[in-house]
Amino acid sequence: MQVWDVIVVGAGQAGLSAAHHLKVRGLETLVLDANEAPGGAWQHRWDSLTMADVHGVADLPDASAPPTSRERANRVVPGYFADYERRQDLQVRRPVRVDRVESVGDLLEVSGVAGNGDEQHWITRSLVNATGTWDRPFVPHYPGIETFGGEQFHTADYPGWNTCAASAYSLWAVAPARCSSSARSGRSPRRCG
Repeated sequence: MQVWDVIVVGAGQAGLSAAHHLKVRGLETLVLDANEAPGGAWQHRWDSLTMADVHGVADLPDASAPPTSRERANRVVPGYFADYERRQDLQVRRPVRVDRVESVGDLLEVSGVAGNGDEQHWITRSLVNATGTWDRPFVPHYPGIETFGGEQFHTADYPGWNTCAASAYSLWAVAPARCSSSARSGRSPRRCG
């Protein structure tokens, strides 16, 4: 079995950036991603979110981010990530849901389930966890949460602006590139997505 220098778990912005820098340093790097296609969490965003609505997409190393436009972010950013994987010749395997990492002497055994249901194993010297928060969203406690009468959504569960157009809502979004989180709440007929 091949021994990888590094396995990166997750092919979103952080995972692709890490894989690029590791490859540039000459390390044999494999990226395992749970999604069936490139795009990280962006591919799961709601259709009404355009590139003009997002607060910006950070550049990947050696590749400028897509420009502001009225195009759907859930198409543009995944296309940008897919193009980046090809141009950087990154080794990405998907879909693979990593479910276990165990020590094997001085090495690590990474185990996961592929899209076809087969369990697979890889051996590596190092591991980078870049899985993000999409599959396990965190909604922090805030003053008034106990008495808030509306619905609360994490970005991962947000159904789209038409769902909250005329009702009370609280929308939590985590911005890992800026290491911050923000909340938006209110009652408004305006578009909230």
